Amino acid sequence: GINAEYMGDDLVVRREPEDIIVKCMDRYLDHNVTVADNLRDLFLCGDDSEFSHLFTDPDRDEFIYHLMWRMVAGGSMCQWEDNYAVYRDLVKDLYRDLILVQKNELTGEVEPAVVVYQILNTSTPLFPVDAPNHNWCYLVVIPSRRQVNYVYSAFVPLF
Repeated sequence: GINAEYMGDDLVVRREPEDIIVKCMDRYLDHNVTVADNLRDLFLCGDDSEFSHLFTDPDRDEFIYHLMWRMVAGGSMCQWEDNYAVYRDLVKDLYRDLILVQKNELTGEVEPAVVVYQILNTSTPLFPVDAPNHNWCYLVVIPSRRQVNYVYSAFVPLF
């Protein structure tokens, strides 16, 4: 669900020409974060976004959705892209690097061979500032390999 056709009939991403992200009036969020396009609005403004209907709750539970959300959100020095393909390709590559799949011998279906955990809180400080859209940590556990990969970003404000 991260292809441009998921993005609401040219409301968030214009497919012609070349998956251009639709701009909007600047909106300012906590920690000097600027929302200047409809893609950032979709992922950073949550239920306050006029585009929140584009993804269902089950869609939002998918790890690939979380990766897209985090890449679009960026960090305190984020320089966002105008072309959606940059985000899409980055997220697809990252997802392929993190997720291992296997064929289920009983059903013949391809299914994930990993368990993904989102770390929200720890007994020791993991994130220096409370910025939920920008602080994130995911553990990707591959039981068959006894391996854990992680993807992490902590928001450090500029000011």
